[in-house]
Amino acid sequence: MKEKEEKRPACCHLFFGEWQAVRPACLKVLESRFPGLSEKEIIIVHGDEASESAVLERLKTRDLFVSRKAVVYQEPDFLQPRGRKRELNARLQKALDEGKRDRAARILAAVMREKRLSLADLESASKEVLGKLALPAGIDNAQVIEIAREFSGKIQELLSEPEKSTGERILEWVRKTAKGNKAAQVFLAVHLEQPDRRNSLLKQFMETCPVTDLSGKGERYGRRTASLQAQVKAWLSELGKNIEPQALKFFVEKVGEDSLSALKNEAEKLASLSGRRKTITLEDARGLVVSHREEEIFQVTDAIRSRNLHRTLTSFRSLLDQGVHPLAVLSAVRNLLVKILALQTAVMCTGPDLVRERMSYQAFKNSHWKRFKAVFEQYDENPLEGLHPYSAYLNLAALDRFSQGELLDMLEEMMELDFSLKGGKIPPELVMESFFLRNF
Repeated sequence: MKEKEEKRPACCHLFFGEWQAVRPACLKVLESRFPGLSEKEIIIVHGDEASESAVLERLKTRDLFVSRKAVVYQEPDFLQPRGRKRELNARLQKALDEGKRDRAARILAAVMREKRLSLADLESASKEVLGKLALPAGIDNAQVIEIAREFSGKIQELLSEPEKSTGERILEWVRKTAKGNKAAQVFLAVHLEQPDRRNSLLKQFMETCPVTDLSGKGERYGRRTASLQAQVKAWLSELGKNIEPQALKFFVEKVGEDSLSALKNEAEKLASLSGRRKTITLEDARGLVVSHREEEIFQVTDAIRSRNLHRTLTSFRSLLDQGVHPLAVLSAVRNLLVKILALQTAVMCTGPDLVRERMSYQAFKNSHWKRFKAVFEQYDENPLEGLHPYSAYLNLAALDRFSQGELLDMLEEMMELDFSLKGGKIPPELVMESFFLRNF
């Protein structure tokens, strides 16, 4: 084993797993390679923003004021799994949600290349072209066309490039650098959140470079759980905390094993919740998980309020991982839709003078909230009763995203969903996911 390690290059390292979990391990490797490495000596590039040629140029170019350099290359295109249609759409949705228009333009170019569409095709905005583009319902076609026009030069340049990056040139650089200069002052760290181990090029990288795998994929049941429990204990130990065995088991089971970043975030909250006590108890863990679930349910309703399908499905699955039954999610979604419908009715009854985009929360609370609640005072049940004014203020943003007809149809459909979730043949999680896909 020692001989094998000595032959591995000191110029490249692979990291697998969520960035929040990988980042400390990556920085530790960089620090051991270049003691005292400063931030200006670390360059982070993403596969959506930089081509193989651009990254290779960064690796080969000597900077005037920096004698050593570390390049962190996240999600290289050439190491992504094949058949990336759904993944590209999800990445485009995420870039748009985060307001990263430059990244969205690069991903859009990849989608256009895959669909064999030109800029002229997209700018025509014809039904045929939009149908061929086949973007999911959560992505606004008008926004995509606007980005295509804004970044037309960049997109045309990307579309004109030869076939997509192969990664062979970077692999060749790694091999040559390792063979020719063990003390190279340039270091490459490659990060993949979900490595595709069937990828032949990735196999070559793994044979050539050291690997730190925090993805947990491929571990047998039980061994992964023990590994995650040990990781949580290590995180808490760094914060000066111990945890009871029962509390540790309960914590990992309820927060879920799919996301290291979620476990780390919740472990930090757990340490804070325990106050000055050194030992975290089962009661501490139970108290945190209840809070975590409430926060996740808010994430689901907030995603629905934004009519964001990707976020809705992601938050829903996170709740399932924590053992929350789909019936509880259905109840929260129904409650939200009832409130949005009631607010629509209140706006219609009190006049269309409400301009949500320009109104502060304080102005809404002082000028409109009492009038909204008064609309329903003549009825036995007030759908806005018990609703905090700030929650109502947040719900205002959803009024233009749902018509009354859509809300009434969804609420009617939920009556059937309730029966399906309680005794239907279809798995409850599929029932809810189908509902989300149809409506959001």
